Formats: sequence, C-alpha cells, structure tokens
Amino acid sequence: MTFSHAQRLPSMLDQREWLGIFSAHQRRDFHFTVDSGALCTIYLMKSRKERASHSKMVKIYTEIVVENNQGKQYSKRLKDDEVLTTTMKPGLDHKEVVYTAETTGDAKVQVMIKYDGDRIIMDGKILDRGTLKDDKIYFCFKVMMPEFYRTQTYGDDKDKAKAKMKRDHFRITRPKDRKPIKLKVYEEYDFSSKELAADGISKLEVEMTAQEDKEFIFSTLDGKGVLQLENRKKGVKAQPWKGYYVKWYRPLKEEKGKEIKPLVIEIK
Repeated sequence: MTFSHAQRLPSMLDQREWLGIFSAHQRRDFHFTVDSGALCTIYLMKSRKERASHSKMVKIYTEIVVENNQGKQYSKRLKDDEVLTTTMKPGLDHKEVVYTAETTGDAKVQVMIKYDGDRIIMDGKILDRGTLKDDKIYFCFKVMMPEFYRTQTYGDDKDKAKAKMKRDHFRITRPKDRKPIKLKVYEEYDFSSKELAADGISKLEVEMTAQEDKEFIFSTLDGKGVLQLENRKKGVKAQPWKGYYVKWYRPLKEEKGKEIKPLVIEIK
C-alpha cells in the first residue's frame, strides 16, 4: 500500500510549521527537510528556535544528467506534475526515508536519505531510463550553495570583503593527491581548472561567519568518492562566497568493483 499515488509526497497537516513537509530532521545547528515535491532544503539555525534568513537556505535538487555523443551534458529535473510515491507516512521521527520520482523524459529514480546526527546521508539511483536514449546517464544530487554574504554590502568592495572574510575557510581535497588546498572565499577561482577541481574532489570543508559560524563538510560515505565542485557559471571565475554547486553522481551502469558510495553532508 502506498500513501501517495501519481501525485506529491504526503505532508504533515497537523503542525503549521511543517505544512507541505514530508520529512524533517531537526538539529541544534540546522533543520533538514524534504517537502511534498521532493525538494530537499537545509535551514541554518540562528538559535534553537530561530532559522536564519531564507537567502541562506541550501537547496538540493534531484536530477538525471544525460551526456550525448559530443560530450555535452543536459539535466532532467523532476516533473512539474510530479509522480512521487512512497510507502512511508510523513513525520519528524524518521531515521531514513525512501521514495521514487519521475523526471522529464519519463525516467524513474529512487531516493534514499538517512539521518545520522549532524550528517545527512543521501543516496539515489535510476530505476528506469524511460525515453532517454543516450548512453551516458547519471543520477545526480545538485547542492546549490547560496550567496551567504550580501552583494550590496561586499560585492563591489574587495577590501571590505577581505576584512570581513579573512577568517573564513574553504578547503578542497582532491582524490589524486589527498592534500587539502586552502582557498580564500573573497578571491576569484575557476573550479573547472586543472589546478583546482577539474578532476573532482573527495572532500570540501567550508566555514564562514555568514553561515551562522557553521561548517559544511561534503564527502562520500567511504571518504574516497568523487564529487564535482562547480562555479555558479561554469568556467567563469567567481568568489566562493557568492555561491557554488556541489554535485554527486551515480551512473546508470556502474563499473564492477567501483561501487559509488552515498553523499554525506555534515553541518556542525
């Protein structure tokens, strides 16, 4: 028996704060939610009862990425008229949640999320490729990190930005050498360059004052997987504080002996 048929995920109706939410995980430093449309969101907490502003929300999208014969990629998001199913009731007491969804192109995916203290463990896979014909097809979680500082205040004043952000840290670890590289959030970088993250990263650690003094740590469950780090405009240099993407992929066809481990997002 399922509680949602060819519609949205069931949501909590008895608590005003959680209207439209299928599942929520509450911690001192953040709230993590999955809404009835399967959008995942991280809300940083200013205090035990007060969330930070909406501009600091971290959104996590579920997509299918298709790569054609010319190597160009395009994304397929969940349908606007979502076909979402689950066997679970909505609530605040989940240890893990599982649901299925369809993307444009009629591909079907399954999403599995576990709550482990300050860690969110996210996994997913393609169940059916639908009408998508290209050979290379990937399940993808796309984490959209926002602009945590105000552009009106710091966007045109590099000295002011440097003074405010000099204690922030942004560290990437590349899988090929396992050595952390420290970057300054107020300097401009092209993450797609060979010198930085063209071949992916195994870990990203970000701490900013504007993140309510919280630290985000992105990795995989075994610490050995590869994540993609991208500028908001791919190939265009930008300051990390202005936002970026972290992406986790699982191919439709996994290589033997190279099992993809789940994405881990830790906030502390």
